[in-house]
Amino acid sequence: RYTGHSHAIAFRYGRSGLYYLLKALGHKDKKVIIPSYSCVVVAHAVKLSGNEPVFLDNAVDRFQPLPGDYLNAIKKDPENTAMIIPTNLFGIAEETRALYGAVKELYPHVFVLQDCAHSYFCEDKSEKVVTEYGDGAIFGMNISKLVNSVKGGMLTLNDMVLAERVRK
Repeated sequence: RYTGHSHAIAFRYGRSGLYYLLKALGHKDKKVIIPSYSCVVVAHAVKLSGNEPVFLDNAVDRFQPLPGDYLNAIKKDPENTAMIIPTNLFGIAEETRALYGAVKELYPHVFVLQDCAHSYFCEDKSEKVVTEYGDGAIFGMNISKLVNSVKGGMLTLNDMVLAERVRK
């Protein structure tokens, strides 16, 4: 309920949700755009799925890239870009409302996955939970996370057909 997504799928690790999502989407040899300041397991899951992580530098005085950095990266190779993963760290929400709108308008095939492993249900400046601006979200629940079950992770999605493919 809190994510605004209809489906939640539990995994042993959050990165497994990303791996199986990319497999369920049918992507191979596609680009997945992620911030450089991201956990190594995110890039590893992308590689294991047969896709290529593309790293974006942090913006000056920020933990993450600017929204326009994601759009510029997609623009370089839109046909081969499958996903972007804005990452919210330390409870600090990335302002992704405009980014999500622009991606869906310009590149509707690009999946927007909010990485909330270190920011459960954080709100942006308009007091909206950031997962509202994503086609899905991943959460980590290992011992170092805000909410933990010692090990584990979760993927949330709105698309019922995609959720079923991930489960299979």
